[in-house]
Amino acid sequence: MNLGVAVGVPVAIVVVSVGVGAAIIIVVRRRYTQKKNIWKPNFRDLAFGGDDIQALNVPLTPEVRTKLDTLEQLLIEDESPLLTALTSATSQTEADKFAKATVYVFELHQRSIQLFKAVISLEVAAGDSESTLMRANSIASKMFSVYGKLVGMEYLWYNFSLFMHELNDIGSSGGNDSKFNKEDGQRSLMGKTSLELDPHRLEEGADQESNKLQLQLIVQKVFKTIMDSKDKVPAQFREIFAHLSNEVAKKFGADRSPKAVGGLFFLRLVCPGLTAPHAYGLLKDPLNETAQRNAILISKVLQNIANGTLPGKKEGYMEVMNDYISSHINQAKVFFEQISMIENSAVVAESPAFPNNSRENSLLAIQEMMLPIREKIIQRLEGHPRAQEISEKLKQIL
Repeated sequence: MNLGVAVGVPVAIVVVSVGVGAAIIIVVRRRYTQKKNIWKPNFRDLAFGGDDIQALNVPLTPEVRTKLDTLEQLLIEDESPLLTALTSATSQTEADKFAKATVYVFELHQRSIQLFKAVISLEVAAGDSESTLMRANSIASKMFSVYGKLVGMEYLWYNFSLFMHELNDIGSSGGNDSKFNKEDGQRSLMGKTSLELDPHRLEEGADQESNKLQLQLIVQKVFKTIMDSKDKVPAQFREIFAHLSNEVAKKFGADRSPKAVGGLFFLRLVCPGLTAPHAYGLLKDPLNETAQRNAILISKVLQNIANGTLPGKKEGYMEVMNDYISSHINQAKVFFEQISMIENSAVVAESPAFPNNSRENSLLAIQEMMLPIREKIIQRLEGHPRAQEISEKLKQIL
């Protein structure tokens, strides 16, 4: 992927006037100014390391292989009745494993887009509102989270790795306070930076107004980076977003599509990358405590912008960001519309090489999940022209 890393200036100091004669100095230190200073992970290890699906150990006898071949053919065929039935029959307790195994099988056949078109269409058809689509318990959203780690980590790394190092740096417990001998009563203005807005979490002597301004500044940097990255969004994501946009438009109206796309892109890819950067290769280790809280606050603002909504009553302390959120919703909407367009020039992201036996182990995992719900799956097939044929094959497979 021919992507670039934004390089910042050594120190950016912004002086913001507050009231009459008051000023707040906001410091964002940039110690990692060269691409070579940023750790680049092994994306393959991150995608598959510690994968429970890979841990399955079943002898692959000729009989087992024949059953897996049949199961695979039923799953990946065009407009697969089995995929539809299995998606609706899978319980929440098995949803994560089912999502991962199914994405692996389809990606190994380069049919992931086909998979997402199917599960998105199912979810939109069953949905009552675009606001509830692709949420945490959704099979489609779980699948997108898995797929995001296969083809989206490099996008996140090129856009946010430098920023996450900086965020972790300004949240470090020592800051600059320990580097100088200070007279009694003196306090560094350039030490640990907290963006906390919750009055119950503010440290002694902290000022919510100062934190709000700093949060706005830092969120703006992240937001602009995202808005500028439209040409770097992987082509596979664009095709998925285009299908989601079209399906939502048909059922709920074209004006609702950007919200659905934004929810999926931010909630299932960008925000997880910012709040768990070590899991996406942006940092080697988890964020320090202050930086973690800062990342959560940044993500809250971004998610409100993506949803086109203001913070709820449960998080009243976030209301101080209402003006900022409101003023960025339209720009985000345009961005979501842009990344929902299929363009020939879009970058095609390559998924990492799968470990040995990924296909077999993924199919075995799906087979294992199907055993206790076989009758439920067969019930879901009722009324389909091929119901009897597929049911007979399931009896052989299971």
